[in-house]
Amino acid sequence: MKQYYLFAILCMACHVSYAQETAIAIEYDAAGSRIVRKKAGSLPVTLSHFTAEKSTLNENHPLALLKWRTASETNSDHFDIQRSDDGKQWIEIGSVQASGDKASDTDYSFTDFAPLDGENLYRLKMIDQDRTFTYSRIQSLDFGSLIVFYPNPVKGRLWIKGIVGDQNGIIDVQVWDTAGRLVQETKSLPSEGIDMTLLPTGVYTVRVVNHSGSVTVKKVAKE
Repeated sequence: MKQYYLFAILCMACHVSYAQETAIAIEYDAAGSRIVRKKAGSLPVTLSHFTAEKSTLNENHPLALLKWRTASETNSDHFDIQRSDDGKQWIEIGSVQASGDKASDTDYSFTDFAPLDGENLYRLKMIDQDRTFTYSRIQSLDFGSLIVFYPNPVKGRLWIKGIVGDQNGIIDVQVWDTAGRLVQETKSLPSEGIDMTLLPTGVYTVRVVNHSGSVTVKKVAKE
């Protein structure tokens, strides 16, 4: 009898899970954008285009400028701007209020003032007033390496060159071992470099925060 009740409960759970899954429709529009919405809902935003381009505040401060245009909006609420460095884990870096209801072209923009070192992936999460949402296509920008480490492997001192070419461009340097322990930290880059002489042989993770807010993480081998 207990086995029968357990089987019945599992069946009910599967039925609820199936009902929840089928309440959501995943589709693709003509432009290839992924749409996640309630089956009974309507598409809140028709996105004409979405672009990402490099820009600068000054010669030492790279920016990512995102622009998009909607051809129409129905009960749209806002746009969440999301960023990732691997296409798997996404974080929200900002939000822009939508027009709500509009049948004509509407232009929007957002600036990422602290892009990541290397590749930056961007997408829009377009959210309706009833929480229905769609995802835009992904746009990619590669800012290359803003921080230079040398030598690597290192025996004694590790030298780090920031984007502005001196210690004023870096506000925090951390050295972590493979066990996840912080073994060194400085709030500025010493002019004599990072002394790693006394650290055991192995691989270390060096985390550098640039003056612009961007973060660089590098693996450094200690001989």
